[in-house]
Amino acid sequence: MIHPRYARQLGIAGFGVEGQETLARARVFVLGAGGLGLPALVYLGAAGVGSITFIDQDRVEPTNLNRQFLYSESDVGKHKALVALDRLRAFNPEVAWRAWHEPLNESLASREVGEADIVLDCADNDAARRILARAACRAGKPMLHGAVAGFEASLALFDAASGPCYGCLYPETVPGSPPSVLGAVTGMVGAMMASEAIRCLCRIGPDRRGRLLLADFERGSFDWIRVEKRSDCPICQASTHG
Repeated sequence: MIHPRYARQLGIAGFGVEGQETLARARVFVLGAGGLGLPALVYLGAAGVGSITFIDQDRVEPTNLNRQFLYSESDVGKHKALVALDRLRAFNPEVAWRAWHEPLNESLASREVGEADIVLDCADNDAARRILARAACRAGKPMLHGAVAGFEASLALFDAASGPCYGCLYPETVPGSPPSVLGAVTGMVGAMMASEAIRCLCRIGPDRRGRLLLADFERGSFDWIRVEKRSDCPICQASTHG
């Protein structure tokens, strides 16, 4: 029997009971439990995704509190993943929640991505994203990428099995420290990532694999562009031929 918490989404065209049952069987892996990761985790859990695993090595800092809404002043110094795990389990105990509070490495990424149906890149550093992207390419799993800086954001669904990957968009290492961000923008983009993940899992609407959304919330502009697969991509080509 489907829990009443999901009643308001069962009437969505193309979703229904079948979509809810698909979500209940789905497994999602999320890299990052910060500004993008938390809203994505909350809305994936609220929708009824059956199994959600996430990883974040950081501890809560005061600078996180403008956007990372599951954490409070009393959590400063604690592991983000462990704090988030407790609150997400209370939020929806029907979901099989798991968390890692350590750096993502190649072995862990391969294991978790291999078990997932889709992976979400909610990280704020390029090195972790590349580890996740390599694992997604090797496993043939779709990877949903999100990033925010100020009022600007990007979102893309990569699937190396049928198109470009993260390395096709960014073949070179992306330098820099975590950007300045506005909490409301990270919340919107994290929620958009959850929506896109649900669409992908349930196969609802148009296929946006290989398309990049460039959003400017200050100007109110949203542009979709196509990302081309690179024959010299350091990630998907190396994963295919390595």
